[in-house]
Amino acid sequence: MTNKLTISTDLIRIFKNATTRDEAILSLVHLLQKKGYVKPSFGEAVLKREEIFPTGLNTQPVNIAIPHTDAEHVNKGAIAIGVLPSPVKFYEMGGDNSILDVSIICVLAIQEPKSLAGLLRSLALSFQKPDFLTNILAAKSPDAVVKIFLNQLDEVVEEVHR
Repeated sequence: MTNKLTISTDLIRIFKNATTRDEAILSLVHLLQKKGYVKPSFGEAVLKREEIFPTGLNTQPVNIAIPHTDAEHVNKGAIAIGVLPSPVKFYEMGGDNSILDVSIICVLAIQEPKSLAGLLRSLALSFQKPDFLTNILAAKSPDAVVKIFLNQLDEVVEEVHR
């Protein structure tokens, strides 16, 4: 896969305090915006899309969400990851309005729509591995989260130091 998502320690947030779904998403969007990966319209577009097409995934032992939006709001592909001290509520992707308690949020900035399905498939396969999820949840630093993603998803993510 040639269209890898950039991952870096400055795109990781280990939340110290409880937050809401939208606050957590916008906090991660801000990290992407600050580094120029997304356009100013990205945050609002992600929140609007989340209302129509929920992104919560029922993954065990930790639920995850993968908010994203259309490529027109993206400058360069990247992933921002938030690890939450207490879960937030997301509706389940493709579900029947089931509500999930999500502890890990991966905001995806995908520039190439053609690569979306492949990226989501690779991510979904990793999210089915309990060790991958528990290691992320237990990570104490952004550096640890980056290493976990690089070890598990090197075909999808690449580290960039800025």
